[in-house]
Amino acid sequence: MKKALIKGIPALLLLVVLAIVFLPTPAAAKQASSDEIRDQIANLEQEQADLEASLKDLEQKIDDNRDDLKVVVGQKDVIDQEVTIITSQIANINERIAAYSLLIAEKQAELEKSQQELEYLRKKYKERIRAMEEGGTVSYWTVLFEANSFSDLLDRINMIREIAEADAGRIEILDKATKEVESAKVALDVEKKTLDDARVEMEKKQLQLSQKREQANALLAELIAKEEEWRELLEEAEDAADALMDKLADLAVELTEAEKRELAEKEAQLQNKRPTYEKDGILWALPVDYRRLSSPYGYRTHPVTGEKEKKHNGVDLTATIGTPVYATRSGKVTFVGFQENGAGNYVNIQHDNGFISTYMHLDSYCVKTGDYVVIGQKIGEVGNTGGSTGPHLHFGIKKSGAWVNPALYLELPYYYKK
Repeated sequence: MKKALIKGIPALLLLVVLAIVFLPTPAAAKQASSDEIRDQIANLEQEQADLEASLKDLEQKIDDNRDDLKVVVGQKDVIDQEVTIITSQIANINERIAAYSLLIAEKQAELEKSQQELEYLRKKYKERIRAMEEGGTVSYWTVLFEANSFSDLLDRINMIREIAEADAGRIEILDKATKEVESAKVALDVEKKTLDDARVEMEKKQLQLSQKREQANALLAELIAKEEEWRELLEEAEDAADALMDKLADLAVELTEAEKRELAEKEAQLQNKRPTYEKDGILWALPVDYRRLSSPYGYRTHPVTGEKEKKHNGVDLTATIGTPVYATRSGKVTFVGFQENGAGNYVNIQHDNGFISTYMHLDSYCVKTGDYVVIGQKIGEVGNTGGSTGPHLHFGIKKSGAWVNPALYLELPYYYKK
């Protein structure tokens, strides 16, 4: 029989999780930074993963325990059935023994009566013979000597012999009947002895089955108690998981607020370092300190393929390789990658109000997809990668999915600082 492992979730793990979950949050006077909050979230997520593993382990143990319960219940049912059958068999044997005991008692009484009659007949036979020999007139000699003739003598002798033979016959018949009764009693005793032995063996088996039933009952009680214990631990773990989720939700809100606060601070710092332009209430920063605007937005002859009237969906700003490239607005980096014979190394940033900015032909980039950058933050360096005729930054802006002229939002003189 498979036995369930008596191992639950470590109490220490629950205590640690609960301690982390219910730790008081830092005082408002000292606000946690986004990095500190991310560390807290990472720790809680690890605790959450450990807790989920423990929950699965507990659920598996409960399932295994139920399987063990089914096995034990099935075995106990078989034992109960066997006990019922053996109890019935013992009752049947007892009834048969009682019947044999009655038969034996009857045969014993019959035997005693037969023996008494036989003893009585033998006694009377001896008394008659003695009386015939000692009574005088009834003696053998009297009978013989009183014969009138030889034929009368023979008749008298035959009479005496017939009387003796009749008495002997009666004794023989009674003796034979007595022996038959005695044999029948012996046979009944043997049958009763056989039944007594069978009853002893049945009672031994009944005792063994009763012990097995007690063991099964004890194991059932143990399995039920263990499942109750595991269910209590499971409830505690689920409560801890719920509390942990609430804590993670609170930290997510704190993280968002911290990021907004830090981004605002960073934007304020970087905004003063980069030239900014306002259009429709939106601030834009110059993406690079360039030497000259080498190719404006609009149709042109492609400098690499020579294709005429090719739409140029941005502006080319010439600068030396390694010149820093900055985010023109705050937003989320949606793509960082490389395109051979095209954009080269490039970055796309998603902004509010349906705007996207793109930065192509980079020598390198220092952001990754998913990063949130602020206006004026460095995202890479000018290069000459992809389909490019020289070091420059191709800068483009999309609004609501359509390319627009960057000059509508930024002042882009033909020559600049570089």
